[in-house]
Amino acid sequence: MGIPTVRNDILPPAKRSLANSTNYGDETDARGLIAPGKFQHKGVEDEDFFARRSPEELLEIVRRVSPEISHADFDDVFARAVELHEDGDTSS
Repeated sequence: MGIPTVRNDILPPAKRSLANSTNYGDETDARGLIAPGKFQHKGVEDEDFFARRSPEELLEIVRRVSPEISHADFDDVFARAVELHEDGDTSS
């Protein structure tokens, strides 16, 4: 039957070569090329905003923006976010 267009059967190499035209299924689609995500130029994909993160990881991220935030304030904000998500799952 031949080789499939998208090679899901093999792992992509750790380091890509421009000479390698193999599609491993992780390339950007037409939408991503025409209208890339708002933060894609900074290496942040849309899916990154929906990833579950532990409270510790979120506190580290928040402290990079607002170093003066207290644990109590962060805990209040995190508890409110868990309420808004409605499933009560705080695992990462």
